[in-house]
Amino acid sequence: TPSGAVGGGVTISGVGFGSSPGTSTVTFNGVPATPTMWSTRSIGVPVPAGATSGPVVVSVSGGMGVANPFVVTPAVTALSPGAGAVGTPVVISGTSFGAVPGRVTFGGVPASVSSWSDTRVVVTVPVGAVSGPVAIDVGGAVASGGPFDVWLVPEVSALAPVAGPPGTVVTITGVHFGPGDPSDTVTVGEIGR
Repeated sequence: TPSGAVGGGVTISGVGFGSSPGTSTVTFNGVPATPTMWSTRSIGVPVPAGATSGPVVVSVSGGMGVANPFVVTPAVTALSPGAGAVGTPVVISGTSFGAVPGRVTFGGVPASVSSWSDTRVVVTVPVGAVSGPVAIDVGGAVASGGPFDVWLVPEVSALAPVAGPPGTVVTITGVHFGPGDPSDTVTVGEIGR
């Protein structure tokens, strides 16, 4: 069965379409489409916004339509934010996610879904996630977006110097500190002191 995402181009081949559209129409499961190319044997048309899986119907000059099955696949257009630590909420924007929640993974690790609509899904970065594409599976049709950069828990391996009076510059060595953000903080001294 042919398939494609909203906005993707589809070529419909056949005979007797006429040299121009005139009053002829193309619909994707009832949603009107706007052809970009029309000839007697071929029609070029992008999958229209709001289209769902079902028949693609070409009605030529008001005459009997020709129907063919077509599967509208999901597409990811944006991830917000594009990076974060485990537990970070991520908004996935796109098309054709459907009304029934599917499955979202970060580097193959399943994520918890907190909300789902046809164009917007909110998930939480799962424990064990790795940097890479975020995949969304809707009834076996998979779309991916990203990559998403998973920030790991910071680990300190060394301090230099390890002691000094107030005002001493301390170099902290370690991994997974992230790119830096104005809200990031470093606390020096004993907790509760």
